[in-house]
Amino acid sequence: MNFYELSYHDYDISNQVMFVSEKKLSQEEWTSLCNSLVPEACEKVLAKADSWVGFQNITEEVVKLLEDRYYLEIEKVEKIMAYMMSAP
Repeated sequence: MNFYELSYHDYDISNQVMFVSEKKLSQEEWTSLCNSLVPEACEKVLAKADSWVGFQNITEEVVKLLEDRYYLEIEKVEKIMAYMMSAP
């Protein structure tokens, strides 16, 4: 498994989202992938926006697009594993 981090910083917000994937990318490839998803994320956010759009909105959409490409957010993986461990 390979681990990746997507972080964003706004005026008063700083957030990090961790991902896990079987795909192996260099730091440059990961950065390029994330950057390449920004235009598509912007289009999707703007298409459904009814008010102001910020970095957080765009980053949340990039997270969804990464998940569509089989990069799993670690927080979600932890919830799945906890559920599986608690099953009888």
